[in-house]
Amino acid sequence: MFSASQTLRDVYRLYNVYTGEHFYTLNYAEKTNLQNVGWRYEGIGWLSSTSGSPVYRVYNPNAIGGDHYYTLSKWEAQQLVNKGWRWDNNGAPAFYSNGSKNLYVAYNPNAASGSHNYTTSSYEQNNLLRNGWTYGAVAWKVN
Repeated sequence: MFSASQTLRDVYRLYNVYTGEHFYTLNYAEKTNLQNVGWRYEGIGWLSSTSGSPVYRVYNPNAIGGDHYYTLSKWEAQQLVNKGWRWDNNGAPAFYSNGSKNLYVAYNPNAASGSHNYTTSSYEQNNLLRNGWTYGAVAWKVN
């Protein structure tokens, strides 16, 4: 659970209209660079604490337009790296799970890129599931 000694950081949410991928980052410069090359900024996705259970980000350079995946499981991330994905952030955590709010994940089985969506909105999650997305689950906890 979050304590007063921890810092909360904005996680920026961006959308690539060409690939359908959402991307999430703590880095303001990365957010701005992606906006400058055509990604649509969608606002703050959630707040991440500076400690807790690590969340890893990996990148699939072989997917059309690339693709990112986020997971609490370093083992799962390593299995993807073993299959040709790449570590983002040099294998260091991209975020931390340490809050009380659910961050939902859904999977689009028909997408070549952007196949996972992460949101704190139960409305958005339920809408995706009604429209053919699967694996509606809590990915991790945020603030």
